[in-house]
Amino acid sequence: MIQFECPYCQAVLRVPDSAMGQQGACPKCQKSLLIPNPMAQQASPAAPVQPVTSQPPSGISGATLPPAPPKSADDAVGELFEALSHPEQHTPSEDPLVRVAVRKRRSSGSVLTGAVFILICVAGLYSLYYFLNPKMRGELTGTIVKSDSIPYIKIPRLQIADQAVFETFLQNYNGDRISINSQILKSSLEAHAKGIDIKVDASTTTKIVRVDVLQNKPLREFHREAFARIDKLRKEKLAAAITDFMTRVNETDQVLQSSRTLLEFRDRLILPACVNGLGYRLIAQAKGKQYPCLWQDKEDRLYFAVPFDVNQFEIIEREILGDARQFPANLLFTVNIQSKSATPAAKEESPTPTESELEEAGTSESGMATPEMTTFGHSMTPNDKME
Repeated sequence: MIQFECPYCQAVLRVPDSAMGQQGACPKCQKSLLIPNPMAQQASPAAPVQPVTSQPPSGISGATLPPAPPKSADDAVGELFEALSHPEQHTPSEDPLVRVAVRKRRSSGSVLTGAVFILICVAGLYSLYYFLNPKMRGELTGTIVKSDSIPYIKIPRLQIADQAVFETFLQNYNGDRISINSQILKSSLEAHAKGIDIKVDASTTTKIVRVDVLQNKPLREFHREAFARIDKLRKEKLAAAITDFMTRVNETDQVLQSSRTLLEFRDRLILPACVNGLGYRLIAQAKGKQYPCLWQDKEDRLYFAVPFDVNQFEIIEREILGDARQFPANLLFTVNIQSKSATPAAKEESPTPTESELEEAGTSESGMATPEMTTFGHSMTPNDKME
């Protein structure tokens, strides 16, 4: 049995030995071809199989081919066509066309496998993101509390870093209350021998709303793990603000006449002293304006001063210039204030500012309020002090 490839379509063909040297047509491409002589190929392996042409192939002489076997041409051609008429005798796996089809199927399977693998990876990363960033969002209930619910906050003298600066400040302002009143809240501080007393309260146009944000389990777990780290940042900034404020006031009392400067220290000193890390980083937002957290109690509930006409507000993370985010980016709570009516208690009216004072006030570093007026005097009584 002679096995060879068609020089035109590379189909693998098999014919009887008796067809050697005869001409026939390829059953696949129907091209006329010459049955090769295996003995001649072994004698000169480099000689290629040449197709049948009208002229003898160059480089091949009749002497290189053995004489045809002693069989009639009709018998040989009949055997050739008989062999070629049975294509099932050719091994399909050896057929180049079959090999190409197999390679294509394998390539398609590889592409499909790669696409499935990519989808699995994307789904895994998506799940991992939400596992590492749990859902800190939803609706919370806000409760209106009395305007005098927030107590005095005391900063002990031992927690003041620069004792020399504090001693100089006491010589000039011992027992003096420095008040900073704005549209949304009133605040004041007073230095004495034992430290600094701080007080914050709602203004005549705002109500105090208490919110238990730790009702949200993901936030509660995050706060438990990250509390020390977040509160450490607050304490560092508070210590720096205390020293900076007393140093600047010691240099010139004009600082106490500038609404803009006092508002800056309200945000840097007074408000951070009334909260822990949670209240320091979270802020209320309603109708395009932001309202700071006034107090954080022992149960980590947050107190915000918002206008009386606000019945719903959002809690988001406060953006602090130069500081990275401390909470996951998906933190967003909607607070629905209980419908309980809140009648503001009688309050002492703040002085009415002049146009020049309002222009000087501008906006605070955090953009949370525009001060109406800042006052300075000796209004604190001994009974007001926090023991």
